[in-house]
Amino acid sequence: ILFYKIIDFFKEKSFEELHIYIIERIILQIKAGKSAQVSAKNVFDDLTVWQKAIFSQLNKIFEVVFEVEPKKRSEFLQTMASQAYYFQELKIILCSTGNVIEQLKSYQKALRLQNNLRHRSRQAIQQTKAQALVSFLIYVGFVVLSHKYLKFELISLTMLVSLILFGTGQIMIFSLGGKIKWKT
Repeated sequence: ILFYKIIDFFKEKSFEELHIYIIERIILQIKAGKSAQVSAKNVFDDLTVWQKAIFSQLNKIFEVVFEVEPKKRSEFLQTMASQAYYFQELKIILCSTGNVIEQLKSYQKALRLQNNLRHRSRQAIQQTKAQALVSFLIYVGFVVLSHKYLKFELISLTMLVSLILFGTGQIMIFSLGGKIKWKT
């Protein structure tokens, strides 16, 4: 199970790094005078084996499927939701009749904006967790110093209430910070 989680993590990272680049390559191929179908196929053929495994749906965009076979359905469901959305949008754009390059540029711009927002969101969550960790270290320092120099009892009611309130706050920060996900 851990192996599959690691593979999925690296697939997701590779997808995030390459999905805008793929659109750029398709745009260049179309500008060079090739059709959308030939452009997508050429871009797919230029990918490495690992990248082909991640972007396998790119090669299947122009396939005509009359009925969905169970094997293909399960294969499609295995691709992550963001990837499925990406390929669905690409298919709609590449199969459209007019102004494919402008549509691809617009989609590429939207993806860049989305990636930028995700990055900023991750940074904000990481900063919040770092501040919570620093406050925890300061709290432990105050408890140790209060016990050592002010002779506060570690099991007194004041310390117990303080610990409960601080612990509740820390748990809320880490649990809420972990639940915040960027949804697109």
